[in-house]
Amino acid sequence: MQDDGGANSIMVPPEQTTVFNEDFAECGNETGVNSPGETYDAAFALKQYERTSLFRDCLLENGINPPELPTYQRYEEDLLGGGVIFDLASLSGLAASDPLREICADPLITWGRE
Repeated sequence: MQDDGGANSIMVPPEQTTVFNEDFAECGNETGVNSPGETYDAAFALKQYERTSLFRDCLLENGINPPELPTYQRYEEDLLGGGVIFDLASLSGLAASDPLREICADPLITWGRE
């Protein structure tokens, strides 16, 4: 695997391409990555905002001081109008591997696939 400035590229020997592609597709199906995601609409935005609010509450209960959420109107406008995803975990200084992300149900872990 090579690091290409933040993106990873994989060199697969030609004789292994078919098996690699089959395994890659199977992995995508098992993890849900290949399934269609949820529709970005007002109902989706409200659900994600509520999940983010619960995530924030859990972080507070666990001694993290996350920033305030924007108003719901701002959240919806940013998400649906500009594609901006409010990443509370990152804004709170949590590493991607921090167990609190799973313990507190970070909405970005299952974003658009629930």
